[in-house]
Amino acid sequence: MVALEKAGGRLLFLKPMLIDTADSENLAFTTIFLDFLVAFAQMESEATAERLVSFHQDRAHQGLAHRNGMRPMGHDESWFSLVPEEVALLNEAANRVLAGEYLNAIAQDWMKRGIRTPRGGTRWGPDNLKIILTSHRMVAQRFYNGASFDLEGVPAVMDRELWERVRIKLESEAGSPKVQRLLSGILRCGATCGLPLVGNLDRRGLPTYVCRKRRHERSACGGVEALCSPVDQVVGQQVVEFLNDRERVTSLLRQHASGPEMDALHARMAELNDSLTALDNARFNPPPGARRLPEDRYWTQSEAILRERESITRRLAVTREASLLAETLGVEWTPEAWQEAPIEWRRSILRLAVKEMTLEPRGQGKGRAGPAVFDPERVHVEFAS
Repeated sequence: MVALEKAGGRLLFLKPMLIDTADSENLAFTTIFLDFLVAFAQMESEATAERLVSFHQDRAHQGLAHRNGMRPMGHDESWFSLVPEEVALLNEAANRVLAGEYLNAIAQDWMKRGIRTPRGGTRWGPDNLKIILTSHRMVAQRFYNGASFDLEGVPAVMDRELWERVRIKLESEAGSPKVQRLLSGILRCGATCGLPLVGNLDRRGLPTYVCRKRRHERSACGGVEALCSPVDQVVGQQVVEFLNDRERVTSLLRQHASGPEMDALHARMAELNDSLTALDNARFNPPPGARRLPEDRYWTQSEAILRERESITRRLAVTREASLLAETLGVEWTPEAWQEAPIEWRRSILRLAVKEMTLEPRGQGKGRAGPAVFDPERVHVEFAS
């Protein structure tokens, strides 16, 4: 209201009764009425948040699967039957992991063999393989709010002992290196290229975020670098503020509920994966008699595909992991509580809640920090609406 009045505006209700904030004669009644509306809206928001949490808790306790519209690998559409050839592949991958083989090598092997995802694509990566192999679904369970629940009528993909050994192996440093920097791959360059930043070390051996060239990001400009600690602190403070705003979190959960557009997103993701495979073949393994795709065209097209795929992945992740965001509604967040949460969990929350996050070059912030002090204005966080 204060901002509206400063801008010279007014708030006018025609129903259920005439309320006009510009009417000075009835100002006392108008103020009471508006306070009532705000209090009622807040009460309804909190009630909705509690219902969402109760809904997911009740489904977990009943052993009901959290379906997202995409058939999971190893199970059919209903989740009540197995897909034998996929079960064999997943058990093969599990045993290869225990034998010391890296997920990246397994993913490359699957692509060479033409093994398709449940959506029909042929693009595999170590990250999605790890998600599948460590999922409680492999042993017919659902993990929610720190507890495991048996899924009613859902068969297990692999033996529990095998799954436990694989999970421990992949979550150890030897099996799968831990993510050491909270914002790697999430924070973007605010200079010229807008590409994701990666982790590095400065001359003193301190961890940093930096824009640099790598295999799929040859156009990185190299114009941004900052120590991780102050950047993480600024982002953490803003995330805590967001998570403590139950109305905004509840609104995000409503907005990204499963809808008819999910099938179209999954279909587009399959198209992008196939396009990326075709692009790789055109550059590195063209058919006999065909000219190899020029390197500049390859990188330009692959970067465009990867950007669109990342955008779709973020949209799908919100629907697929909405229960993860719902868990935050029952907590009064502080910067310390956020910092103590597991890094992978925090990264998942950031992918769900943040629309865009950028780091500006040194000297581009609006603050007055000196050269030896980090300017928090260099960090820009836009949360999902």
